[in-house]
Amino acid sequence: MVEEQALLPNVIQAQSIDDVEGHEIYFFGRRDFEVTDLRTYFEFFRGKVVGFDIETNSDEGPQFRQVRPYGEGSRILSISFSCDDVHVAVGLDHPECKWSPHERDEVYSLIKKFLQDDSIQKVAHNLSFELEWLGYFLGAEAICSTSWHDTAAMAYVLDPRGERRSLDSLCKEYFALQVKSLEPVDVTNLINTPILKVLRYNLVDSIFTRKLFDEQKQKLDKQGLWNVYLEQVRRIKTLVRSQLKGLVIDHEHTRKLYDEVRSKLNHIEHKIQVDAYVLQFRRRFGVFNPASSKDVIRLLKHIIKTEACITDKGESADESVLRTVGEPICDLILEHRSTSKLLSTYIEPFLKESKSNVWPDGKAHPSYNACVTITRRLSADRPSIQNQAKRKHAFVRRQYVAPPGHSIVSVDYGQIEARVIAMASRDHTLTRYLWENYDIHRAWAERFASAHSKLVNRMKRQFPDKDPMSALRQETKNKFVFPAFYGSTVSGIAKNFGLPERLVEEQLNAFWEMFPGVKSWQQSLFNHYYEHGYVSLLTGFRIYAPIERNKLINYPIQGSASDIVVNAMNRLSEHAERTGEDKFQAPIEIHDDLTFYIPEETLDEDISFIVKECCLSPIRDFDFVSVPITVEVSVGKNWYEMKEYGEFSSTQFSDDEGAA
Repeated sequence: MVEEQALLPNVIQAQSIDDVEGHEIYFFGRRDFEVTDLRTYFEFFRGKVVGFDIETNSDEGPQFRQVRPYGEGSRILSISFSCDDVHVAVGLDHPECKWSPHERDEVYSLIKKFLQDDSIQKVAHNLSFELEWLGYFLGAEAICSTSWHDTAAMAYVLDPRGERRSLDSLCKEYFALQVKSLEPVDVTNLINTPILKVLRYNLVDSIFTRKLFDEQKQKLDKQGLWNVYLEQVRRIKTLVRSQLKGLVIDHEHTRKLYDEVRSKLNHIEHKIQVDAYVLQFRRRFGVFNPASSKDVIRLLKHIIKTEACITDKGESADESVLRTVGEPICDLILEHRSTSKLLSTYIEPFLKESKSNVWPDGKAHPSYNACVTITRRLSADRPSIQNQAKRKHAFVRRQYVAPPGHSIVSVDYGQIEARVIAMASRDHTLTRYLWENYDIHRAWAERFASAHSKLVNRMKRQFPDKDPMSALRQETKNKFVFPAFYGSTVSGIAKNFGLPERLVEEQLNAFWEMFPGVKSWQQSLFNHYYEHGYVSLLTGFRIYAPIERNKLINYPIQGSASDIVVNAMNRLSEHAERTGEDKFQAPIEIHDDLTFYIPEETLDEDISFIVKECCLSPIRDFDFVSVPITVEVSVGKNWYEMKEYGEFSSTQFSDDEGAA
């Protein structure tokens, strides 16, 4: 057994791996050792905090696909571990590693045992990367341990502003050292780099990840943010399991959709090219490209001869300019832009042959970002699932389908941000209204209709297919009630709502007479920010200065609402881990909404369980919840043709059994 020694201070002055004096460093890379030797070091790691890191490779072309494990030729080249004064690097699927099949299986078995050992606190930098690759090759059950740590998540909780922090930038900050220069390699060509160089490079990362963990833990403890950080790591594992699950795509429908929209775009392009103004343009300037702002501005200035394209900020061909000009060619150009974006953003990336969003398994595997947004809200890349069309062009969601024998189940938290405002402000009237299920938005819509009779007629003109009062309710919600709750001014609301400032001021004064607790809470946020330099979510996560005044209120509401939703997602994911019922792992999270693939044979039973968990988990886990939690459930075979299943409230359930 390797003897424990204190971590030497001169680690941070090292110029290379060879300069880490007094440390035992082991490279296992060419089948030049017995697996039993490696097993000894894994035993040494038990009960300790261990930094670890992997190096990977893929045959995929675009760089953004090479860092995901789902593509052709993906492999883990090496893995390294750092604990106290013992550092171990192991070659895996590098060409120079001449493992026999049996030996390779033994090594991977040891790694899986290490990952699943809850006594080992495992630390990575950008943990989601390691977990996704290891979960893909070893199975999702390999990443079920709760003892994960992430030095990137630590940095994010300490300060969520700016880009995700790299290991190199953090080591410069904490150790005045460029770790990537210690053992330099061509990271784009590790597959052809000698194994020993790969192992040395790999080991540097795990050594300094482990060291960085201690430094940042001291800061988190000092600022009282350790538990906030632990929740941050908890969601990373949940999101990786969502990524591994992936999204099912109906490729036949996508191809049909592509053909239809491509044909429409061709028709629009033909109409543009035969337009009289464009024919003049072509005779004078040559080819006209409707997607080129330069060409459109030239068309406006020299052919249509309008000065509308000359603005205070320079020449422009944006939508407002084209609407102002009002010529038929302008409408065609706008239609061309809209249709082109529809095709390139929502359809082409989902074609089966796409090298953007579709992987060899036929699925999309969105990459969730847990440590990027300033509010702690989740985002995702390729596809950006939170930005999928919902109103205009919503039909593109038809591409997302349930697996055979399953239905898509969407669980949407109702009025979650209004409920968060009530929780934060403890306003008596708002709290009472939410307990009584009182429709605040309709009540204020009726007040505006009574005070400004022209509003109803305006709704009839703007929304001819809707009931005018229903339309006014939506407008009032989005342009008065929530803007007021978020701290908007009289002039801002009046301009956005298209109403006289005098009228808005009267109604806003009445609004604050009704909700004085919300107004007081807003002021307390401002006072705290100006005194301490940050605002906090209800869950303790901090957002630091500089913050624009209107966002001082918006950020805590938005972030706290997200934390409530993600907490339920975590609980259901952990239930899926314990029971092996992967149906409770949500593959999609969109701010206020969790979406699941549920077997048809247990649909009602599973929805009941999910709904209860979504309603009660905030009450179980957060002492600030003071109003009922509600969810709205929709069900369908695809993500577009969804039917309402029901609305549910936490008041319908007792918290006595069935907790996830």
